[in-house]
Amino acid sequence: MFCILVINPGSTSTKIAVYEDEAPLFVESRDHDTAKLSPAVMEQFELRHRLLLLQLQRLLLRIRRTLP
Repeated sequence: MFCILVINPGSTSTKIAVYEDEAPLFVESRDHDTAKLSPAVMEQFELRHRLLLLQLQRLLLRIRRTLP
């Protein structure tokens, strides 16, 4: 069994997915306010990093609720 984390930082959105082998466990796309995005990609790191951590924390909570 493989657990795969996929992060796709697009120009105006960030897509995040977690798969167990080929089965999706979590898939989400978040659009960003273009006024808040810097044209320099590396300057977007903090915004996208916080989003990723928040979504992974929510996923972990969902998983914990399903465990006995």
